[in-house]
Amino acid sequence: GAWAKTLTGMESYCVKGFAEALEVIPYTLAENAGLNPMQIVTELRNHHLTGDVNHGINVRKGCLTNMLDENVVQPLQVTL
Repeated sequence: GAWAKTLTGMESYCVKGFAEALEVIPYTLAENAGLNPMQIVTELRNHHLTGDVNHGINVRKGCLTNMLDENVVQPLQVTL
């Protein structure tokens, strides 16, 4: 996305491709939850652009919510 535009050459192309590949995840999640994936991903992108970086897809409620408020977190211990 936006960061890729600040880069030049092959780096810019690779970062943009990686960002586009990551967008498949929320799109597929929304689609599998029976939501409108285009609408959900657009809303999610807007939340993230305005600083609401903890927003994600809440498939139980069928909308976007703050994942920290919902206690949906991945502890660092699990990641390592």
